[in-house]
Amino acid sequence: MTPILPANDTDAIWLLFCTILVIFMQAGFCCLESGLVRNKNSINVALKNIADFTVTLTFFWAVGFGLMFGTSQYGWWGSSDFFFDGDTPTSLLFLFQAAFCGAAATIVSGAVAERMRFLGYLATTLLIAAIIYPVFGHWAWYPGTTPQMGWLRSLGFIDSAGATVVHSVGGWVALATVLILGPRRGFYHPHHNEFQGNNLPLSTLGVLILWIGWLGFNGGSLYRFDERVPQVLINTLLAGACGGISALIFSAFKAKTADVKLILNGILTGLVASTAACVMIQAAEAALLGLAAGPLSVVCAKFFKDRQIDDVVGALTVHLGGGILGTLSVALLADSRFFLPGINRIEQLGIQVFGILVCFLWAFGVSMVSLRLLNRIYPLRVDITQEDQGLNISEHQYSGALLELIHSLEDSQAKGTPVDPHQFENDTEFQQIIFQYNRLHDHLDQEMIREKQYAQLSILDGLTGLYNRRFFDMIFGLEWARMGSRAAPLSLMMIDVDRFKIFNDTYGHQAGDKALSNLADILKGVVERSGDFIARYGGEEFCILLPDTTLEKAQHLADKIQLQVQAEPIPFEHGSPVGYLTLSIGIAARIPSREDTQEDLIEEADKALYTAKHQGRNQVVASGL
Repeated sequence: MTPILPANDTDAIWLLFCTILVIFMQAGFCCLESGLVRNKNSINVALKNIADFTVTLTFFWAVGFGLMFGTSQYGWWGSSDFFFDGDTPTSLLFLFQAAFCGAAATIVSGAVAERMRFLGYLATTLLIAAIIYPVFGHWAWYPGTTPQMGWLRSLGFIDSAGATVVHSVGGWVALATVLILGPRRGFYHPHHNEFQGNNLPLSTLGVLILWIGWLGFNGGSLYRFDERVPQVLINTLLAGACGGISALIFSAFKAKTADVKLILNGILTGLVASTAACVMIQAAEAALLGLAAGPLSVVCAKFFKDRQIDDVVGALTVHLGGGILGTLSVALLADSRFFLPGINRIEQLGIQVFGILVCFLWAFGVSMVSLRLLNRIYPLRVDITQEDQGLNISEHQYSGALLELIHSLEDSQAKGTPVDPHQFENDTEFQQIIFQYNRLHDHLDQEMIREKQYAQLSILDGLTGLYNRRFFDMIFGLEWARMGSRAAPLSLMMIDVDRFKIFNDTYGHQAGDKALSNLADILKGVVERSGDFIARYGGEEFCILLPDTTLEKAQHLADKIQLQVQAEPIPFEHGSPVGYLTLSIGIAARIPSREDTQEDLIEEADKALYTAKHQGRNQVVASGL
């Protein structure tokens, strides 16, 4: 129940076994978090889990254990046992608490995944291991008599296995860090697709490993192997099981589906909630606590999402929400014989709430101030390019064979050349994929050569060599769907030659055709990106489709077109310039969504074009995002 030394060999063996189970939880955290992030960040998250444990052990040994369990200075901090090298019973306490400290630090990893610099994360881990966790642990757990007892414990605050000391401490630091970092790029865009974890079965395995480890987490917190151990283990299992069941029912009722992530987090929230009172409740109370934890995990997840607090794996929901619930459950469900003499449930509830507030002020406050200062010196978040590229590559220069294959195929498509199979290990499935891809590439290449002339006749405008309107409509539909799936902006530019009928009547149809042909050449020269799409929309009207382009960038391109047209006299008649043309340009941009259609974008660009003409022609009018 409280950090005391083992009394005999049986207790020592039990505590050592539980320590191994708690350390084994690091493997569970690694599997859970690596499976819930996108593939391009999985290696980074896995490495964070192993690296934070190395940092935690080192600095908890050097500083943290002394602050937590060294000779108490009036219940506020320890002042001895730094660079710990103590006797056997105390060594067991050190090992167990080092494993607890590692669990508290790892909580932050999943919440900040996919956008935090590796070294910044390790600095956060150091802060937890050396200062935040041991100091609060001293307040809540240091045994003895007043004034040497931890000051929060002396008030009657109870936390058997760390609902607040471990889980809420990690949760508050995670919240501060997430608020400093901000959400992942595009995650809270109104039209984005939900980011999907790359391996949910791996995450499920992680939860099962954590569940096993939790038996050591709660069971070892007794520091004794006595008649209470079976009850604590039953309570732990029941709280997790009922948390999963209630989350399953609640999520199915709310979302009409059995959401994997919500169910996994329901189990974990039940386990976290069990930690504060696990030794002071019976099976029925543990089941009730789990049943409350499941819906709480769903509600908390929605609470953070509605406030655009991007917690990748649900760590805030599980460890902060579950930790607070568990801490309050001591006053609500625990046997009152464990309270200080004369303390009733209402008074104990006030003490538990006070402990939660102290934890918030300490863990959240210290981490928020420290990390904000660090962020000014060393930015904690990777830049946009690195985030889009993925932290596996940008932080560790490791992409993995699958990502390398994807990039090779993308380069092949862009360059129109086969993929070199020798860049991959011989006799692997990746080489087999490449050989089959190259065979298909060669076959399609020959087919395309035979069909190229026929295709050009059906998709190109005969006068200008640009794409015709029929092909433009088809490409427009594809780009509309593609940009919608990526929640990226799509810009459309409508171009009309001013007073072209007068020009045609003055200089003749041959001069008019020459003018349109020259204008097409200018457009092809100014529009440089291969993914942009230029078409003759009809008569003297042209259009340019610009995927993944904001309105500001599209307007910049329109200005370049205007300048180029004004710099070149067209058309040429018998080798001599006969006049200049001017253009009216209307631009519209949108992020495609289910509520809009591509016709809406065309109509908006047409209105902008009409406005340009109505305002005197020879100008650019933009409308939209």
